[in-house]
Amino acid sequence: MLGAGVAYAMEKQLGKALERLDAAVALRAHCGRTLFNRGVLHLLLEQWEPAELDLLGCVAKLPLESEAWRHKHTAVVKQGAVGRKREALIDYANALLLTDFFKEG
Repeated sequence: MLGAGVAYAMEKQLGKALERLDAAVALRAHCGRTLFNRGVLHLLLEQWEPAELDLLGCVAKLPLESEAWRHKHTAVVKQGAVGRKREALIDYANALLLTDFFKEG
């Protein structure tokens, strides 16, 4: 299901991709990578709140995943959340720090 969801997304069949990724999350709700993929799809669909929730779940399970922090930042910013500027900056800083750490490591 996960692979099919990603494949549909790459083919720009976003409705089918979401169906498959929803099914994958239902089967593997504990999997950070599955939440990441669905979160990115929500970003493509401009569904900012569901994207943030999935990416928040991803960073809770995979805190060293810099791309998840970066995409979570995008979801927060796109919501126009005025009172959440600090959170968005922290998310982006986490992404930068992790990227630098792993490049130097």
